[in-house]
Amino acid sequence: MQTMNYKVPLRKGLESPVIVAVTALALALPLATLRWAGVAPTTSRYRWLDSGVAGLFGAALGWLAVTGVALGRGGGPPATPWSLTGAVVTGLIASAGTHLLTRPR
Repeated sequence: MQTMNYKVPLRKGLESPVIVAVTALALALPLATLRWAGVAPTTSRYRWLDSGVAGLFGAALGWLAVTGVALGRGGGPPATPWSLTGAVVTGLIASAGTHLLTRPR
């Protein structure tokens, strides 16, 4: 998008969280597709990778949510502790949830 000089109609404060969320999604989608299609093994050998990618995606969505709420209330971007707390909490929830869902039964 930068090489074509395309301007995304987003608030300036939302650009970085959206870029990080789309990047994390681009990393997570191939792994999720391979697991759901049954092409890649769902053994415990790869659980760390699935949990890590889910944690990154969850953290990106947490940062995006906190920033969206702060900007939606008419203020500026949230303070760093709020953004960091939102990202860490949602990242840990996503990582732990994925780890529990992919455990062998």
